Amino acid sequence: MLRDDVVAAVAAQRFSVHAVRHVDEAIELLSGVPAGDAVAPVPDSVSARIVARLADDARLRGGSRRRAAARTGTTAHPHGVGDGHAASR
Repeated sequence: MLRDDVVAAVAAQRFSVHAVRHVDEAIELLSGVPAGDAVAPVPDSVSARIVARLADDARLRGGSRRRAAARTGTTAHPHGVGDGHAASR
């Protein structure tokens, strides 16, 4: 299954080969941090960090203004001006 040079490198402990059943197992193995659950992330997991980063990004990009604009049928510009679309050049 593995090339001879790969088998030799593993035998020489230059690197390891691990079998995983799910990407979450690979995330935990590579990062040393629990992957967590995407729907209900546990604190200090990769999923919790992703959720927090996405929330920060939405906040910085004015996500709440965009959601409000979507509810009212208006458009929201990230700086509160114009129609939210860049002018064509």
